[in-house]
Amino acid sequence: MTWSELVTHPFWKGQLDTDAEGKTSTASLRDVTGNRGGLETVSTSSMKLSMPDEGKPPSESSGLKSCIPSPRGARPQTSPDPRETSTAGEAHFTISARPRSSPAKNEGDFLTKPTTPSHRKKSPMLDDCPETDGEQDETARLVYGIWDLTTSPICDNPKIQKPASLKYDPKAIPMTVHSKEKLSKFKEKELTSFLSKLADHINKMKDKSASEQRTKCQLLTYAASICSTSNVATLVLSSKLMSSLQLCLKPTQSLEIRCRAARVIGLAAQNTQELTEDVKLTELITILTEVIRDNARNVRLKQAVLPALGELLFLVATHEEQMNRHVEAWTVPAITYTMIVRCIRDGEDAIVQHFASKAIENVASTNGMHCQKFSTNENGHLLWHLFMHSTADTLRVSAIMALCRVTKQSPAIFQGVIEKAGLPAVLEGLAVNVPRIQQAIVTMFAWVLTEGAHLQRLVQEKDFTLHVMRLVESPSLVIRAKAFLTVYKIITRNPDMIPLCCKSRLIMFIERDWRKGSEGCNDPAQGDYLLNCLELLTSHLVETVPGILGATVNALNDVAGRKHPSSMQARALKASMPLVALPHYLMTSQIFRTKVTCERFLLDLGDLMSHVKALVANETNIDSAIGSTGVSEFIDSVLGILEVVSQHPALLMDHHQIVIESILPPLASLLSSDNGDTRLFCLGMFADVISLYLNHDHLTEEEPLLNDRFLSETVVRNLLPQMEQILLDADPLPLFGSKLLLALLERNPSLVRNIQELDIVPVLFQALIDHRSMPTSSVVRHVVNILACLASSQEMDMRLLYDHGIIDQLMNLFRSVWPLCKDDENQSAITVLTALTELLHIILKYVAGIIRTILQATKSGHGMDTEVAESLLMSNKMLVELTDILIQMLCLSDSDLRTLSCGCLSLLAQLFGGEYGNALTSQNATGLTDALGILDAKEQKILLKFIKRIISADESQAKRLHDEGSGLTAALRELIHTASSQADTRVSSLVAEILGSAGITT
Repeated sequence: MTWSELVTHPFWKGQLDTDAEGKTSTASLRDVTGNRGGLETVSTSSMKLSMPDEGKPPSESSGLKSCIPSPRGARPQTSPDPRETSTAGEAHFTISARPRSSPAKNEGDFLTKPTTPSHRKKSPMLDDCPETDGEQDETARLVYGIWDLTTSPICDNPKIQKPASLKYDPKAIPMTVHSKEKLSKFKEKELTSFLSKLADHINKMKDKSASEQRTKCQLLTYAASICSTSNVATLVLSSKLMSSLQLCLKPTQSLEIRCRAARVIGLAAQNTQELTEDVKLTELITILTEVIRDNARNVRLKQAVLPALGELLFLVATHEEQMNRHVEAWTVPAITYTMIVRCIRDGEDAIVQHFASKAIENVASTNGMHCQKFSTNENGHLLWHLFMHSTADTLRVSAIMALCRVTKQSPAIFQGVIEKAGLPAVLEGLAVNVPRIQQAIVTMFAWVLTEGAHLQRLVQEKDFTLHVMRLVESPSLVIRAKAFLTVYKIITRNPDMIPLCCKSRLIMFIERDWRKGSEGCNDPAQGDYLLNCLELLTSHLVETVPGILGATVNALNDVAGRKHPSSMQARALKASMPLVALPHYLMTSQIFRTKVTCERFLLDLGDLMSHVKALVANETNIDSAIGSTGVSEFIDSVLGILEVVSQHPALLMDHHQIVIESILPPLASLLSSDNGDTRLFCLGMFADVISLYLNHDHLTEEEPLLNDRFLSETVVRNLLPQMEQILLDADPLPLFGSKLLLALLERNPSLVRNIQELDIVPVLFQALIDHRSMPTSSVVRHVVNILACLASSQEMDMRLLYDHGIIDQLMNLFRSVWPLCKDDENQSAITVLTALTELLHIILKYVAGIIRTILQATKSGHGMDTEVAESLLMSNKMLVELTDILIQMLCLSDSDLRTLSCGCLSLLAQLFGGEYGNALTSQNATGLTDALGILDAKEQKILLKFIKRIISADESQAKRLHDEGSGLTAALRELIHTASSQADTRVSSLVAEILGSAGITT
């Protein structure tokens, strides 16, 4: 078929006849027909068309689409243009892949960089944040770093073979020899003349006698020794000496001479820094290749010649890459590549295999024709076989590094290895505890995921993902960075792997390396490389969250209220709901939390909470779609996200309106869940959030965050009806319930009416009974404070409290808690004691108020039933037994507690006078004595009034003070002197009255 027939073929539908601007593209066709040299530079692997993607019609397949001209009227390319290959993922259709045996005539097409289109399938929830071209380019740029392309010597490499000594005997050399240092100071003309003399002496040694052979060996050894200097090595390749060395490689020469000559060539090539175009290397390369070909069984000769050939090929490859064109004088025959590859086949000597592998490894670090010659699927399989069946670690490293570098040219090579060897075998190689091997394999995986095609089976393998995740624990910073990059590509192509990565502690490792950075690393570039990989991964994870939450909300909206989702709805649920684990894990990280949390995030969270409420209440049933375990994990993830939010006040305050309107109502509804763990979890979060907002309202004069509408709709309707079940449930539910109820009562006393209506008062007393074995617990403290709020409210019916035994409960708690407070260090006991004293003070004030009202009414002539007062006093008479405890509390270090105790003693004395006959026992007298010494003037007056009322109401108390209260008496006399000096007549008169009533002189 001619070109004209090809262009006019019906397959193209006339699109090749005109370009995008309607002009004839004959110039493009001339380029195609005229550039025959470029046709031969592309490897056969780049010729293969990709098969259609699964699930796509043939017209949309990646392989065929690459053959169809673009709207710009582009033509099929004979080889990738180096200016276009920088865009990763572009497909190139190559017309010919015929092996090249002659140099390319079009020098502009010399450097080729074949690429394979990337085909990625994404779940619907990722449509909002697909991988952009910029991200694709960034990934391709990061996969191969300088650590993957560094080279080491082939010739005289001690890791391959111990090099022979370069010592020579100057006396045995028939010419004047100079040291390397002296030669380095020679001018170019002098050095060229010296090398010519050396070549002449080598050429003269034609006799095969032992003496001449020894002399020739000495000359070659000397030549090898001076080639370690770059200026000498550079001139050797272009000097007369090279011709002499070529003659030494002839079969007529002895084995030792041939080996030493090859070594000189190898060292010269290795140390050459600049190579001019007039240096003819084709003949030399051909000779070395023929030596290897003709001496397949001569292991020693191949061990000497192969390094020299490798060094020359690497020298040509690097210089042509720098020049970006082919040099005619450096043409490498095709058989050279064949012979090098043949040396890595099974059955060859291990050292020969190592030299060949090292040659491929070095050449493959370049980008150009020579690298392409090694970049075939067959060579990939050979290198993998060498890696798997070698026993020496250095050889294995070289083989896998060579495979890694040829994979950079064609990802299909490593894909072929995976298909032939099997993924488990490749993953075994990844598990080898040799850092460079792990680095090479993970690099190939990352490159295949970036530039390869047909990867759905690979990214769906959980074992593959788990093996990569293990590498993030590697001590090598570069390996960790590449592992993160590979994980990024895995979850980009298959988001279903996100939960698995999260369960493998991906977020924890990201946070660790993000914080640690390059700490402990000697190379700052490696630290920067790690941070770049982490930035790519973290940005993708953060950008994925809105899509995940949005897709999940949409999927749940479609099945809201349904018991049996359709198959399409089930697929949507399976694709989105498991991924909610990602936002949960991200929220637990300080690095991600602030990046993820925003208004949209919290709105979606509120929608998810509403669906969780429906799932828990069985209003919606999706077990048939994702299973009961999937539903449970989804609920745990959503509640886990909310738990993190509830633990960070800054987030709650910044987004308080969304939290109050969208999140708290469904959270309150979950308090009625049949699942005890769910109730506990939700109640704890609800209590924490409400307490935060209530404290804010209490401490600031701004408009309250919790308005009356929220309190009436959420608290009264959803929370209070569940309070009985909460307070009587197993710990720690009563703790959260009592804490929440107390906070609400302190903020809104009007809830007292709702508490009475819902009959919660008996529940409070039952909670005290249930926790009587732990009198200092927080539950007891909260309930006592709640009772104090109720007792102080005008809307509270106090008879309800008395009917349920508030006095008995108060007495029992005082007697249980006080022994625990004597050491003054039990803070929890002190806190509960303070709450009890406050409640006691409120009750006594209530009683005193009622009594005062009745007495005032009686005095004013308004007839009131005094039986009510008597009954009330009788109900509270037991409280006088707390006098002993209250007196002892006066000596505690807590000043607030001392003030409350003084107030309670004063009210008890006012209400009951001397009803308690043991008020002035020796122990109480000691307590009063100590208290008078530490109380302030105001409290002293209150305490003196208490003593006066006790003595005035009961003569036995006055007698006891006279007979047994010497310490208290002395303290009272001291107060008189102190008061006199301070002109405090009130204290002096009170003390004088007390002492006078007891018959004691002042």
